[in-house]
Amino acid sequence: MHFDDRLSTVLRHSATSGTLARIQYRQLIDILAQAPSGLVTDLTEAGYARLDSLGATIRDTDQAELIRQSLVRLTNPRLLTLLAEAGPQVASAALAKTR
Repeated sequence: MHFDDRLSTVLRHSATSGTLARIQYRQLIDILAQAPSGLVTDLTEAGYARLDSLGATIRDTDQAELIRQSLVRLTNPRLLTLLAEAGPQVASAALAKTR
């Protein structure tokens, strides 16, 4: 359960603002982007909830840059939907990273 180990490790740490929030946002993007389509567990729900709350504290321009920096392709439809609803800059960056 490599996926669950990484996600639980990220979620164990609190990151409410600043650099730590941006780091955790990027980590969640990378992890959730690789999640199997349709995977619904308490852990993934917590991951999406944390990503959503971090998105509320990180400027759209910063979110878009963090998405562009990701080394993985966004293939998870649920993640893409969440990012597409975040605003034009975030949505554009997310769509550019799709496969």
